[in-house]
Amino acid sequence: MIRISGVGVNREMMQSFLFLPFYLAVIIIKMATSGHFFFWDTVQLSSMHAHWFFENHFTSFFLPDFMDSGHPPTWGIYLALWWVVFGKSLLVSHLSVLPFLLGIVRVVALFPSTLLNKEGKLFFLLILFSDPVFLGQATLVSPDIALIFFLLLALLGVFNNHKLILAIACLGLASVSMRGMMVVSAIAVFLLLYKKEKDNLLSVHFLFQEWKAFFPAGIFAVFFLGFHYLEKGWIGFHSDSPWAPSFESVDLTGFLHNVVVLGWRFVDFGRIGEWIVLILLAIFLLRKKSKQVSSLRTISLLLISLSLFLLPTMLLKSGLLAHRYLLPIFVVLHLLVISLMRTIGLKKYKYATIIVLSLCLAFGNTWIYPRKVSQGWDSTLAHLPYYELRTEMMNYIRQEAIDLQQIGTVFPNTAAQKYIELVDDEQKFNTKDLKLNQYFFYSNVYNDLSDIELDLLFNTWQIERKIEKGGIEVILFKR
Repeated sequence: MIRISGVGVNREMMQSFLFLPFYLAVIIIKMATSGHFFFWDTVQLSSMHAHWFFENHFTSFFLPDFMDSGHPPTWGIYLALWWVVFGKSLLVSHLSVLPFLLGIVRVVALFPSTLLNKEGKLFFLLILFSDPVFLGQATLVSPDIALIFFLLLALLGVFNNHKLILAIACLGLASVSMRGMMVVSAIAVFLLLYKKEKDNLLSVHFLFQEWKAFFPAGIFAVFFLGFHYLEKGWIGFHSDSPWAPSFESVDLTGFLHNVVVLGWRFVDFGRIGEWIVLILLAIFLLRKKSKQVSSLRTISLLLISLSLFLLPTMLLKSGLLAHRYLLPIFVVLHLLVISLMRTIGLKKYKYATIIVLSLCLAFGNTWIYPRKVSQGWDSTLAHLPYYELRTEMMNYIRQEAIDLQQIGTVFPNTAAQKYIELVDDEQKFNTKDLKLNQYFFYSNVYNDLSDIELDLLFNTWQIERKIEKGGIEVILFKR
């Protein structure tokens, strides 16, 4: 008995050792970026929300309209609690994400063999940690990392038939964002299809038994959205919201444009390599005519469920096609690759396949488009030089005593300095008005300038100072 127990312990230790590089990678990522200020949507979703609760001593659950984008504010509360306990700093802010990143590795390590075998778990993590969208978010204080953790935890609950884990995971998803609520709905539908195919049962009792794990998340969502509506009179957005234009419905032309953009998102940043691998594996599977496709069918059902709940809104609205919104689908695509390889029984080229795929995705972090092409800068490591360059330009502006109100700029550089840098400074740049601004703070990581405005700046304004590194440029223009 002792010897058997020892074997179990040794096996557990060996498995933990295999995943050690990924735990170390997570720690290195967060320590290497721990001095980075808030960037992109995290200025609002993380810093501004956390400041509100921190400065108002958690006296109100609801945010003021100018920073309320309709999501549950639990991520801001979570970050504010870290500040209360450990002090408000960039380091503490980044460390608040670390439990979720470490948790992602741990949850994958605990996946049952019916989902991923030991080798498949390592392959999946290697692909995930090469994915530009995941890596880009991992360097930020991003609620989307928490969303991915809870998604994977929910899958652990589903495939281990552990209702408590599934309930906790779904409650976590619902509390992160409205998109998390949509993911919960997708998992509920997937679970029904999965159990129907596996056990061939469908009854009221069956539905209650399988879906009771979703009740806490559903109750939270109903109460939050209901009380939010009673308090604010709106859900998701309102007509005066800064984000209202993104929620405008599109016509047929706009829909077709969104379809093209969505297709671009699915192949962007090296992901075209993943689709090539998927297509080749699918062709190989059809030729082999393998009958052992249950795992593959299961992952496909999950992918379809997520797509049905996440994609329609993105296609029908004008500004909801950000890369990070697709991250749950990208994660399941990685699972699909591993499932295909396992179903085929790929042996001879499996290591080469994973290495090539990981390199394609990792290389995607170097993709930088020309100035007039917008890209998802929060979803790639290509944006990393921006922190150093912006800091250097801010030092120049302060050294030259240039009033920030004389300088125009655009998202994500428009918030007060305290929200971006966590400094005791309420100053912020002026809004973009190229007829009135005396200076303009520009970087190619800003997407909110039209082609005409870019031509105007580069052809008729004087460059006061320009600094660049790694394909990123920061320029202070003077009229």
